[in-house]
Amino acid sequence: MNTKLRPSPTLWMAFAVFAGIALLLQTVSVLTDYEAATDYFRRGAVLPTIACISALLAVACGTAAAILSKENLASSPYTEDRPHFPFSAIGYLIAGIGLTAIGKDVPALLAEAQKEQNTTPSLLALLAGISFLIAAVFAILTAFPQCRRYGNVLSTVGFFAVFGTILVNAYYYFDMTVEMNAPLKVAVQIGLLCVMLGITGELRYLLKIPMPRTYRMLLSWTLSAGALSSLPVLVAYLSGKMIRADYLFGALLILFYTIEAALSLCRLLCRSNENDRPDEPLPTDTAEGGIKE
Repeated sequence: MNTKLRPSPTLWMAFAVFAGIALLLQTVSVLTDYEAATDYFRRGAVLPTIACISALLAVACGTAAAILSKENLASSPYTEDRPHFPFSAIGYLIAGIGLTAIGKDVPALLAEAQKEQNTTPSLLALLAGISFLIAAVFAILTAFPQCRRYGNVLSTVGFFAVFGTILVNAYYYFDMTVEMNAPLKVAVQIGLLCVMLGITGELRYLLKIPMPRTYRMLLSWTLSAGALSSLPVLVAYLSGKMIRADYLFGALLILFYTIEAALSLCRLLCRSNENDRPDEPLPTDTAEGGIKE
């Protein structure tokens, strides 16, 4: 009899349902309740609250499912025998190019600094953009099984993705043109924080020190937070409810990373189920001394 813990399909299904509800309601609420003039949802709006509750329930279900699952060190979030499409590289490139364009004028930054003007946001945008451009190279190389053999080198390059998320979050923090607690700003910041945690879990696989249960949990957090920030911010920008392209860059990074995170989570769960099939029953002796199958 197999006594190992196994992932609960019911919990993972509940996670997917709650995350989907959060994505749907947050997107609809952006179109119906978000006020561009104030960067807040209108007073008394119910949909954003339900969306947040759904996202929290998704986090709870994903966390419980990951904790109760088997610590299968043999499972991998990557395709084994062929390259996979690096969706996250698209997000890194968009964010890298966009943020670099915002903060690229270094001479102007120095001139502003001499005038004692605040150059921190522009400098953070520039550094974040450069970090994401390097992170795009990491994501592309990681897509190839041959390159993943050099995990120590790849993981060093991958830390630029972590640095980029920290820097762009700091950029949003020092942006005084948008209120600190504006809901979509907070959603993007939380989404980027979860992306950063997901990247650290991926780097552990490249360093040959994986933590499968923890990584599944972090991926579920990333998907839950992404439901509140990725597509909703894109819809807000396209509908004219938000005109800030710098926040759009962060949301697109989250969007493409969550696509890759969803695929990685599916690979982990499918392989875990394949490797955790019930043991074959042992043959037993019959009364006649023979073997009963």
